[in-house]
Amino acid sequence: MKNNIAVRSKILLGALFAVLFVVSGLASCGGGSSSTKAAPSSAGTPATTITTSLFASATPSLIASGSPAQTAVITWTSTDSTSCSSSPSGITGTSGSFTTSPLSATTTYTITCVGPTGSKSKRVTTARAPAALVTAIAAQQQSCVDEPVRGTPYYYCDCGTGASANCVPGDDSNNGTAPETPRRTIANAVSRYASLTGTNTIAFCKGGAFNASGVINMPATPCPAGTTCTDFREYTDPSFSSNAKPIFNSPPGGATLLQFASSTRGGVRLLNLKLQGNGQAGNDGIFLYNGAHDITACNLDIDGFSFGIDHNGGNPPTAANPNITITGNTFSNNTHEAYFGAGPNAEVSHNIMFNNGGYHALYHSIYLGSAYLDAPSMNISENYVFGQNGPTCDGVVIVAHGRMSDLLVKNNVLEIEASASAPGCYGISLDHGSYSVGHSDFSRAIVSGNTVINAGYVGIGVSHAPDSIIENNLLVFDVPNSNGGIAVASYSARVGRGDAVNTRTVVKNNTIWFGPNSTSGIFYGVAFLNEGDGYVSANNSVTFASTNTGAPVTCYSYLKSGNNLIPALPLASSYAFVNNNHCYSAAPSVSHYAKWEATADVFTYYDLAAWRTYSGFDLLSIIDPPKFVNSTSSPYDFHPDPAAPASPLLGAGSTVYAPTTATDISGTNFLNPPVIGAYE
Repeated sequence: MKNNIAVRSKILLGALFAVLFVVSGLASCGGGSSSTKAAPSSAGTPATTITTSLFASATPSLIASGSPAQTAVITWTSTDSTSCSSSPSGITGTSGSFTTSPLSATTTYTITCVGPTGSKSKRVTTARAPAALVTAIAAQQQSCVDEPVRGTPYYYCDCGTGASANCVPGDDSNNGTAPETPRRTIANAVSRYASLTGTNTIAFCKGGAFNASGVINMPATPCPAGTTCTDFREYTDPSFSSNAKPIFNSPPGGATLLQFASSTRGGVRLLNLKLQGNGQAGNDGIFLYNGAHDITACNLDIDGFSFGIDHNGGNPPTAANPNITITGNTFSNNTHEAYFGAGPNAEVSHNIMFNNGGYHALYHSIYLGSAYLDAPSMNISENYVFGQNGPTCDGVVIVAHGRMSDLLVKNNVLEIEASASAPGCYGISLDHGSYSVGHSDFSRAIVSGNTVINAGYVGIGVSHAPDSIIENNLLVFDVPNSNGGIAVASYSARVGRGDAVNTRTVVKNNTIWFGPNSTSGIFYGVAFLNEGDGYVSANNSVTFASTNTGAPVTCYSYLKSGNNLIPALPLASSYAFVNNNHCYSAAPSVSHYAKWEATADVFTYYDLAAWRTYSGFDLLSIIDPPKFVNSTSSPYDFHPDPAAPASPLLGAGSTVYAPTTATDISGTNFLNPPVIGAYE
């Protein structure tokens, strides 16, 4: 039924940045799951101690703080319990401490204490992500744990592969209407689900595991479009103690685990479960097809599949899958994609993704593909994406091909290790790739507030996106073979196939930083290529920290040449506004490394004074050192330093093209006039 076509998407650039190592509390209702392959760790950073206090008689709470580190020392105390233990570290006692080094992207530990009121647990996750993002993801996960049981609950417990050692199975001859009398098999659970009406809960025991013998085809239900009626979620079995998420094990071979395959399938929330793949080709965690609707996946651990979630992939479907919400999940070790597909009003937010796809040009962490049907108003926000499923990154981390008007890509953090960054590695790309069918249209796309670290070749590339906005993004490159930061119309429209022609794109308040290890490549910060008019370039900051002069270094490229489909456009009419920008390079200037602008008509390079004379643009732009708070050592801080003499970026931005968001990338309120760059 599927034809998972993944498309190589190329645009231009690469980077390194140290983000916070944070310990975060994630739920008292999920197991201690960890990746099957540890994500690599940045070298050379100091150790730190992160402490949490857990009191077994109270609702578990976690106070955590930290700075960039390779080593985290996690300690706990409990005042009224008889014993505590931590997993997977194996430390026991009413108080304890263990060390994890090096930190992986998302290693999860569970501390469980037994006291007079029973056992209580706290999940502790070490994460290489900014504290605010980890907190937001943890809050989203906790919200799914805190969801009250809906309607009539039915209980199931089985002890398949990966179950807790003390697991006690139920029996399908039981009534299954109480935690003390659960039924057993997932096949029985799905059969019962098919017979239900109204709002219900199918509950699976924590610490249990359910082995699928074949594809679990979710049956038709009367749940109407726009609603959810049934929850598949966890419960605490009174016959044994465990805090681990219930496991759904995929069937043998390359079969899908859970499949929703028509417009009568949907209205389901999947909460607080673990989906375990077997690493076989074609093995999908969740497959959505031909009108499956209103499905929420929240706080799932999805590990070891080809495609973690395959949303409307493959051969031409007859209907789109609307209202799909993928939030608060942890995707790990999925070989092709963590998430693949698209649908109207789909949301992919607050997920942690590590070691997924990316090692090949056809594989990505997030692949938005909509070749056959429109998928308007998708929201890809506040995801933390780390690494790839292999030694090097040679694919796009977030890529989109197809028809997705009003697409929002916002506040995501994408990190590639410097040692894994390769010339084929890209950050975010909206383009047509090499689709042989359909066309691409990203009208009114917004790419805002994203951090892209060591993407390798291009940070952000946007094509076929008329009236789009690229703002408040941080692109950090500190690897050799870097190329460019932001490329607009990185692919020319295929007019004969109906691709939208890129025009009127606004690029503003972005910070692009090339570190001292960016020593080879053809560097540029922002480039407008090949087609379109009415472009805006305002309030952007581009800095080259390397003193290397082995390659051309230009902050901006405003091309006015055409191609075989789009005629050449005069420079003046192609741009509505080019001003209040910043460019600085530590490398000495030589003849064709003029560092401000390069046009492609005859590959002419201009310094700022010559560019002003030639174009009449950038009359209020500056070339001074940016004076960031700290851009010389980890942790980097790209806020303009207000200490005297203050950073020239402060108050130097255009008010006409001020940011559309109230706050900068760090949550600080923008002033009037705004700063140049992504940080106020």
